[in-house]
Amino acid sequence: MTLLEALAKFLDTNISALGSRIDPIRLRDKPTYPALTYQRLAPQFNPHLNSGSDLYRVPVQLTIWSKRFSETQMIGTQIIQVIEGYRGTLAGDVVAQGVVIDTDLDEYDPNTLTWQRIIDVAVWASVPA
Repeated sequence: MTLLEALAKFLDTNISALGSRIDPIRLRDKPTYPALTYQRLAPQFNPHLNSGSDLYRVPVQLTIWSKRFSETQMIGTQIIQVIEGYRGTLAGDVVAQGVVIDTDLDEYDPNTLTWQRIIDVAVWASVPA
């Protein structure tokens, strides 16, 4: 299981409002809202002076999609409460050594009439993604 798959499973288990509407990169065709998409940004190996570390800082973008602004806010708050500072097993044998929130912003798409809350997290783990 990859880190991204483990993170998606962790969120599916802990954020009931999403049901199983969690997908990589883009929304499904004709999605049911609310939904969440996730994508890996550029992972970074974390070398230390004089010695190496086996940890990677894996940035992941989580995007919550909804027709209601209040719903994106509620789900985003739940995600932050569950994941910020988390250390432990995400799913399978994938273990996070720490999770931090990098950015948190809101968007609106007038073409699809959807709100998005975009949360960038960094997961420290011994697997790159």
